[in-house]
Amino acid sequence: MYNPFDEPIIICLRCTDKFKRGDLCFYEINGNGDYVITSIDYSGSRCSYISRKAFNNNFISIDDHIVLKLCKEFSRRTIFLKPKMKSKIKKFTFDFEHFYEKDLIRIQSEVLIYLVEIQDEELLLQFSTDIIYTLNTLIELYQQRDDIDYGLEITKASKVFKEINAYCLPLQDEANEQSTNIKNEKLKSIMDKHNLNMKSTLQKIKELNEL
Repeated sequence: MYNPFDEPIIICLRCTDKFKRGDLCFYEINGNGDYVITSIDYSGSRCSYISRKAFNNNFISIDDHIVLKLCKEFSRRTIFLKPKMKSKIKKFTFDFEHFYEKDLIRIQSEVLIYLVEIQDEELLLQFSTDIIYTLNTLIELYQQRDDIDYGLEITKASKVFKEINAYCLPLQDEANEQSTNIKNEKLKSIMDKHNLNMKSTLQKIKELNEL
């Protein structure tokens, strides 16, 4: 672990005045409720005070491992002894805890960022085989990092997940927008009824006072 202080690690998803996409940071909440964002290099010039809304819009938590719900295919023999492919959805943990700091930072900022940004598990499921293979290979090849160009392997993995992200994110944003619109329509209907009830109640009370 390269974070000896066990502070929460976050990654920047959208550029701000002090941070760019992929920057890793620590954060804490001060007495005023502001989120104090500090670069992992503890650079004083890379510190920002932002609101909770800005924090939620621009940053997301990231760790030295990632847990994903993916689909795993396996073969099962039938009563006729012929293998039949089955699939099962389960949680997979991909652990980078024992990686050196410089490699872990690259993996978090160039590889995992594209996965943690996708919150819709259903979208990731269709890429299960590619995700499992790419992350497992990245972990396994670390054993031979002195004999290969491991930086190039990180770049390859980054390109794969960047493409997956480019496919999934617009669909996720569209689904979120539709959900928000439905929520707003329901809320408007509720508030319209509420306002009518309040108006009717007020009118009844006025009539009572006029008696």
